[in-house]
Amino acid sequence: MTAAYAQVQAQSTGLTSQRSCHGADISRQPAGLRFPGPCRMIAKPAYGRAADLEELQMTDRPPLQTHTAYCGLDCSGCDVFQATAWDDDELRQQYVDKVFREFKIEVEPASVNCYGCRDERPKSGFCAWCQVRGCAIERGLENCAHCEEFPCEKLDKVHAAMVNVGKAEDGIAWARRNLDRIRVELKAD
Repeated sequence: MTAAYAQVQAQSTGLTSQRSCHGADISRQPAGLRFPGPCRMIAKPAYGRAADLEELQMTDRPPLQTHTAYCGLDCSGCDVFQATAWDDDELRQQYVDKVFREFKIEVEPASVNCYGCRDERPKSGFCAWCQVRGCAIERGLENCAHCEEFPCEKLDKVHAAMVNVGKAEDGIAWARRNLDRIRVELKAD
């Protein structure tokens, strides 16, 4: 285990405490952002309790582009999105095992496919029936920051439900800040 991996694994905020990776300043970066460098470190959004964090993944796979969901989350940080993008059956199985371990729900590995909530193709799990997704599609919005009613009770309820199904609170807070940032940029235009 590298010192960087141990450092990130040990902390529980969903943010890196490491100052740099291969010359890039990554201090206090939200989980889900890609860090440049030959190790292609990926800080994954935290799922579940602090003791269960798997913050840092070392991989030789190509980095995924940020994919902002309607609710503000970055789909590219999702286990299902990654398994689909990289067509990785091992990642699918790891997700299936985690869902069973955490929630006692059996999921078929073949059903673990999602290209992000804004993609037309079928969705997996929560994204398939997300009320925020349905609302944004109905209104023709790029994401919730573009809505006149933002923020709304529906978005707050979906974010709360995400915490209950294992998404880390800091990841949800990041999603809200992401939407707030987009909203400010829209008003500036």
